[in-house]
Amino acid sequence: MTGAAHDWAERVRQSQQRLERRERAMVDRGRDPGLIRRIVDKAEAKLEQCQRVHRDRHPRPAAGVSHKSYASLKQLANIRGFQGEPPNIWLVGPVGSGKTSAAAQLARDLALPFHFNGAIDNEYKLKGFLDAQGRLISPSFRKAYEHGGIYLFDECDASMPGAVLAFNAALSNGACDFPDGEIQRHPDCIIIAAANTWGHGATHDYVGRMKQDAAFLDRFVQLAWDYDEELEHAMSGNRRWSARVQAIRSAIADLGIHHIVSPRASYWGAVLLAAGVPEDQVLAMKVRGALDDKQWQQVLDQAA
Repeated sequence: MTGAAHDWAERVRQSQQRLERRERAMVDRGRDPGLIRRIVDKAEAKLEQCQRVHRDRHPRPAAGVSHKSYASLKQLANIRGFQGEPPNIWLVGPVGSGKTSAAAQLARDLALPFHFNGAIDNEYKLKGFLDAQGRLISPSFRKAYEHGGIYLFDECDASMPGAVLAFNAALSNGACDFPDGEIQRHPDCIIIAAANTWGHGATHDYVGRMKQDAAFLDRFVQLAWDYDEELEHAMSGNRRWSARVQAIRSAIADLGIHHIVSPRASYWGAVLLAAGVPEDQVLAMKVRGALDDKQWQQVLDQAA
C-alpha cells in the first residue's frame, strides 16, 4: 500500500471509530442510534453527487494525442551510434510546450523508468556523494546512467555552466566517474535536456538562463519543440476557449508585445470555466497578466 493510500485508509478507520463512539453515546442516552448514521449517509450521498457533477463538467483531454514532434523524439530515442550508444537530445521550446510530458510519455512507450531533476548549481546533484557514514547518495542521473531509463535534465539551460561540465565525459565517453568508482553507461540510458533556449544565454523572456559551455552543447542532438495547437485543443477539452487563447497569443506576437500566453492558459482556463468562473475573470487570471489597459485592449482588438 502506498503512503497516500495508507493515510487515506487510516483516516477512514478513524472516522468509523468516531462514528461508533457517537452511536454508543446515543444509545447510552436513550436516543435513536441510527440518527447520526442517516445524517452521515445523507451527507456522503450529497458529496458523491457534487463530485460526480464536477467530474462531468471537468474538461476531458482527447486520448492518444501526442505532440506533432513526438515521432521525431521517439525516433531519436531508438537510434544507436556505431558503438551502440543512444544520442543525447536537447529539447528546446517555449514554456508550456509539453517537453516534460513528452519525456514522460516516451518512458511509458518504451517501458523504461523515468528519472528527472531540475537545474543544478553543483556537480554533486548529478553524480551524488558519499555521506559521513560512507553511504552513497545517488541522484536520479546515477540511477538512469547505471540501470537505464529516460533521464530528463529539466530546465537544463538554467544550470551553472561549471556544474554541468562534469557531465561532459558521461555524455560522450560511455562511462562516468562517480564517487564510488567508474560506471559504464547503460545502453538504454536516454538523456534528454529540456530547455527554453539553445543554451546561448538569457533572452528577454527567459532572463534566468545561463550561457552554457560550447563543449557541453556540442554533445547533444537538438530538437525544436514549439507549441502544438492541435494538442493544445485536445488537452484543454474546450476548443472554443483554446482557440481564443491562440488568437490572443497570435495577436500579442503581431503587436510585438513581450508577453507569454502558453498552452497552460488553455488548459487551466478550461478548468476554471468548467468550475463556473466567468470568462472575463479567467482572462484576467490566466491570460492578461501584467498587460496594461491600453495593451490589453490592443490585443483584444487584434485578436478579434
